[in-house]
Amino acid sequence: MGRNPHDPIRSKTGPPAASTPSSSVSLAMPESPTDPRLIYAPEAAPNWSAHDERVTTIHLGTPGSDKTLSLTLPPDLATLFPHLTHLRLWNVDVTELPPLPAGLECLELVKCPRLTHLPELPQTLEELLLDELPELCGLMLPASFPALWDISLKGGAALPQKTLEELLTRSPALRWLDLSRCAGLTAIKSWPATLEKVILNDCPNLVALPGNWPPKLRRLDVKESAGLASLGEEPLPPCMDYLDLRGTTGLRRLPPRQGHPRTLFIHGSGLELPNELFGEKEDHNSADAVWAHLDSQRTTEHEVKLILL
Repeated sequence: MGRNPHDPIRSKTGPPAASTPSSSVSLAMPESPTDPRLIYAPEAAPNWSAHDERVTTIHLGTPGSDKTLSLTLPPDLATLFPHLTHLRLWNVDVTELPPLPAGLECLELVKCPRLTHLPELPQTLEELLLDELPELCGLMLPASFPALWDISLKGGAALPQKTLEELLTRSPALRWLDLSRCAGLTAIKSWPATLEKVILNDCPNLVALPGNWPPKLRRLDVKESAGLASLGEEPLPPCMDYLDLRGTTGLRRLPPRQGHPRTLFIHGSGLELPNELFGEKEDHNSADAVWAHLDSQRTTEHEVKLILL
């Protein structure tokens, strides 16, 4: 997700004012290793007894490392650190987590290969980042996540459609969503209205998206989601700026548009367009050529209708 591993304490300003193609957000400068608010243990289990209730951030493990950190979290984590707002585990070999503090704002678990279940998630979460957890097969959700704006479940192959549906339904403030490589995802039945970025790459069983687009949606990625046959008949929102449709072999037509997206990747898709528009390379941006072609087609069709009248 583009987070800086050396900036374990996040600023509390919330999501950035405008979304960008990258999901990274600015983090506060790293604090001193002696900061009583921080437990930072990238290579070895921390000495839990050396810390007290002032801790707000726990960061264990190292992203991008081949080394897996083996440890056990204290069963009374929520009691020991009642003010904890950020919990990050990267490349950590844990099978379960203890109950989480009620005020947790960010839960980031990446490459914890044996983790199968989580305790009930606090409704105070603002960021839920559960990437590359292939054995995670369910989530215990509260009635609502009123402040949750960022969800990433990349590689959540064991998560069922029902869990993913309920998570979206209970996240009314969601702005960024990444469900790439979620094999259990078969359809999105309704979008949270606040969404700005949606990434659904390589979802092999995804066959349907809702007909109505979120009005602020700026980016849509469905690369290699080959089962997707349609993007619906509703026009893309005016602020849509980025579409990645590479490898969507089941897709035949683009939906109407209201704006002029500047980025459009269609290499390897099944769109019924002239071959020269796809480009020879996967990263060829076809936006200008495709929009010009479709505009020309519409103009021709309009002229034909006028002649027939």
